[in-house]
Amino acid sequence: MKTPRKSTNNPKSNTLIDLVINSKLSTYEKNLVLNYPIESINIDFVYALINNDFPIEYLVKRSIINNTEILVSPDVLLPRSESLGLVDLASNDHCKQGIFFDIGTGSGYLSIFIAKRNKNNTIYASDINLKALLIAQSNIINLGLQNQVILKPGSLLHPFRRIIEKKKVPKHFILNLPYIDPKNVEEIGISTYKHEPHSALFTVGSVRIYEKLFDQITMFNIRNYKLYMEINPQSIKKIKSIIAQNLPNTKISSHHDIYNHNRFLTVTDKYFCM
Repeated sequence: MKTPRKSTNNPKSNTLIDLVINSKLSTYEKNLVLNYPIESINIDFVYALINNDFPIEYLVKRSIINNTEILVSPDVLLPRSESLGLVDLASNDHCKQGIFFDIGTGSGYLSIFIAKRNKNNTIYASDINLKALLIAQSNIINLGLQNQVILKPGSLLHPFRRIIEKKKVPKHFILNLPYIDPKNVEEIGISTYKHEPHSALFTVGSVRIYEKLFDQITMFNIRNYKLYMEINPQSIKKIKSIIAQNLPNTKISSHHDIYNHNRFLTVTDKYFCM
């Protein structure tokens, strides 16, 4: 960890540096704080944060993932490395044609990494939370991807219905939607429960929001598509059964995340990339 040079003129800043260095924060968290403008942080506030479970990323308004700085706020979930498995699945697919849709984009980090790895494809990203979309817009502009990633407000597939109907090309849907049942809050850490947006975490029965999505796929008569889904590993059998009932002409495959949890499903329409 690189230690900032102490100031001879600002003892308050020196106190903050010592406080952070000697705290029980992880090296990643210490670097986030120490690389943030010292004058922008209230020392008493930082001391309080170090001694409870408030996410440091929200304090400094950014997160670092895969060496990329992502702006965050309490309006969006914090980026997680395991969710990048969705990017790998979509980017490594045999079908390189078509357009990508990031449904429930939050901070926009999945769209950003999809764009970086698929420079010739357009990514459409949506979120029902307008404050989240503002964060995503800032991230996309900061990384110079505004001509490749297009943001739309709205729920699930509704913002893209006309695009989906008009574009007769393969469609890749990236789905990191809420999948924790409100009755099972013990499945997430206390810090996540206390501080991250519940609207992005919880859905009734762990699968309700996916049931709505599958209804839309049928209602819009979507063909030539593939879904890349992050799901609750505890609900995988339940979700597979719902998919089989609602999307019968598809192939379902499960995939492990970096922690070897059965966290991802791909659902491939029989007309995909034909």
